[in-house]
Amino acid sequence: MYMEKIREKQNPEEKEREEKKMFSILDLEELTKKHKEEKDKIWDADYHGRELFEKLIEEEKKFLEELMESKERFKKIFKTEKESIYFILETGESLRFKRSNGEFGEKLKSQPVLERVFFISEEEAERIKKEHLLEWPGGTINIINYRVGAVPFELNVYKYPSKIVFKEEENSLKIIGSEFVNEDGKISQDENLSGGYHIGHPITEIIK
Repeated sequence: MYMEKIREKQNPEEKEREEKKMFSILDLEELTKKHKEEKDKIWDADYHGRELFEKLIEEEKKFLEELMESKERFKKIFKTEKESIYFILETGESLRFKRSNGEFGEKLKSQPVLERVFFISEEEAERIKKEHLLEWPGGTINIINYRVGAVPFELNVYKYPSKIVFKEEENSLKIIGSEFVNEDGKISQDENLSGGYHIGHPITEIIK
């Protein structure tokens, strides 16, 4: 549905070229925007209780299926032990579908796009939480290769006004601080960390 709306505007040659290209962040923005518009229509309609829940889940499943049909246009796709599904762009941004239990059954919901995703061990994930490494600057986070068993570690909500600043080194990230955009458009820095992050669960299946 989402991709079809984009393809309607293209001639056959453009469609063929487009289908071979990796998705850009602008493509992902457009897709998530259309998905939100469809969900807004459901919220605005006269649905309640279980029926509303089922309509929203159906829309999330449609969106997930559309992305899976275009899986060759993502850099990485994988599932974790909690059945979350991650789609990673060639430029590093990530979109996650989260599964959880709700009042009317299993919930499926796409999450905000984050700017970068790295991979860490389960032990490192626990150390980050125990030592509060993402509360203050100066910490070092050890990263590993993309593989089954690795834990996805996402940093910085896309287009959020503040970001966690880090330096990527060989096999590690050095946490430096935060930067944020002031009302006048200027960028300021702060030692308090702000920007958003998410530590997932171990990867159980690599789709791509």
